[in-house]
This record gives sequence, C-alpha cells and structure tokens, in this order.
Amino acid sequence: MQIFLVGGAVRDQLLKLPIRDRDWVVVGSTPEEMERQGFTRIDANFPVFFHPKTGEEYALARTENKSASGHKGFTIHAGPEITLAEDLRRRDLTINAIAKDIDGKLIDPMDGQRDLADRCLRHVSPAFIEDPLRVLRVARFAARLAPRGFRVAAETLALMQTMSKDGELGTLSRERIWQETRRALDEPSATTYFQLLHQCDALKTVFPERLNTQTPADDLEGALAALKHAQALSTKASIRFSVLLAAIALKNEVTEVKLICNQLRAPARYRELAELVITVYPLITNLRHADQLLALLEKLDAFRRSSRFRDFLIAATALAATQPTREPRRVIMLEQAFLKASRVRRPATGKTHDSGIRFSERFRQLRIEAIEAL
Repeated sequence: MQIFLVGGAVRDQLLKLPIRDRDWVVVGSTPEEMERQGFTRIDANFPVFFHPKTGEEYALARTENKSASGHKGFTIHAGPEITLAEDLRRRDLTINAIAKDIDGKLIDPMDGQRDLADRCLRHVSPAFIEDPLRVLRVARFAARLAPRGFRVAAETLALMQTMSKDGELGTLSRERIWQETRRALDEPSATTYFQLLHQCDALKTVFPERLNTQTPADDLEGALAALKHAQALSTKASIRFSVLLAAIALKNEVTEVKLICNQLRAPARYRELAELVITVYPLITNLRHADQLLALLEKLDAFRRSSRFRDFLIAATALAATQPTREPRRVIMLEQAFLKASRVRRPATGKTHDSGIRFSERFRQLRIEAIEAL
C-alpha cells in the first residue's frame, strides 16, 4: 500500500496558499484492507474512506469510463492494480493532477507544475469533455486564481464551449449548480466565474431567466460591475449574490428575483436578502427628510435585525457605486440615520408625554428628532 497527497492540497502548497482540504490516494490496496485498518467507507458504491483519526478522505486509486450522460454517468474501477498515473490521468486540470508521497517527492505526470508557473488552467486529457460539471469547476477555479494571474487555456475554453452546446450541462441538478455557484461567490474574483460562464455560452443553460446570454451585454456588464464592488466590500456570499440579482433585476418586479432563487435552490437567507435589496434599494433615491429615513429603517427592520441591515447597507453601497453620483450619499445618510436613531433611549415604559402622545409615538418622534440633527 502506498499513500499520496493529491489534488488541491498539493496545488495550494506549491502556490503558498492556505490548504482548505487534504485528499489522499491509496495505491495497491482493496476496500477490505482499508476497513481492516479502521477506515470507514463513505459510500458502498464508491471507493472513498474516512480516516479513523483525522476524518480526512482516502480514495483508492481508480479509473472512470463514461457509460451514461451526466455528471454521474461513469463506471468506476478501483483495484490494487490501478497505478497512481492512471488515477491522476482522470482528473480535470493539470494543476489538480499533482501528487506528493510521504517523503515529499512530487509526482507530476501531467506537467501541472509547468502550468502553475505559467498561470494556466489546462485540461488533463480529452476525457475532460465527459463531465459537464467541469465547466463550472473550471470557472470556479478561475474565480479563485484570477487575482494571481491565472487564465484558462484556449484549448480548454474551446472544450468548455463545446460542452455548453452539446446539452450535457442540462443534466446537472439545480442543487449541484447552486453548490458550485455558492462556492464561487466565496472566491476572491467571483465576477470571473460569471464572466467565464458567459464566455463559454453556459449561462443560458446553467441559470434561469435574465441571468443568461439573453441578458443584454450591457446589462450583464453592469451587474458584474456591481458584483465587483460587492466583492471588494465583503466576502459574504449572500451579499454578493443579492447584488448580482438586484443589479440585473433592478427595473423589474421582485417576482423575478424569487423565481431565480427558487430555480437555483438558493437558501432562504440568500433569497430574503436579495428580495430586500431589490425591494428597498430603489426607495433610497427619494430620501430627503428625517421621517422618510426612519420609515425606511423600520421597513428594513433595522433596529431588531441590525446584522441583516448592515448586509443591506453593503449591498446598497455596491449598487450605488454603479449609479448616479448622489446614490452613495443617500446610502451614507441612511447609515448615519440608523446610528443616530439607535442611540435614542426608550422612554420609561407605560408613561406618556404631557401632550398625551402615546409611548410608541413619542419614542418614534424622539428618533426623528435625532435624525433631523444630522
């Protein structure tokens, strides 16, 4: 039995990036031997095991042959006779097909180190085209590595364009599409993910409604510009997602955002923030008086859900950066109004003002007066 560190962990070590996960390949073993040594099999139909102490994944070296359409349409063969080179040959990109043995020696049959040096995302073999999920994966890797100068090789991009045209992307589940998109939204250059999918004509298949190639180029460009501002302001995927959808649907009904979120299977908190941004952001333009500012803060439930309100402010700031010059000032005004109103002390419960104004109305009036002092 030989054990090798493989894939992303080796790649990130060579790039001097933080290692997110460590995956291992086991050569020369069998499922029975792995279980005798205390490993737990993850799936009865898949040769991957959890380490008994670290919980890291150890996979038997395997080969994959296309046997049906879709991301899971493969026949897998794992056995002690499968070599490390054969296992690495089935991987997506050369930079993900580098292994390291227990002595630290690199095994690199696909020349991934050269592509790391050249800052190139290149497919390992023509078999790349067999798995439609790789279109999204390459776009996600590009989103992670674009700030380091990485680009997609021309021949790999050509394969991605071919895959987008042949209908295989349509076999991907919405849940899987969301999983890749959610991870891409976390990356340093989330805009690159959408730009690359648009470039290889995949948006129309992967995303519903206007977030596809039917979206006019200037609309998509504007939405990605807003997303670029958002990713500079926050690493939160929910904020970035809400900005992207709001920028595209800004002149349309909120039902469009709901439809996109439902079709993408986006979690409730993503949908909620996106709906809030598309509903409330357009109202910022008309803010002029203290009572209007307070009314908008109440509509946002800002005092009870201050964390969500701050997410909204970041999203609004990103959108305002692509709008007429006075928009950013309105967002700042709303934030200052919140800070002023939040400092107002609540009157003693149950008491009324001399004029007979009820407690809640008096408290609201005090907040308006604080905002007027801006």
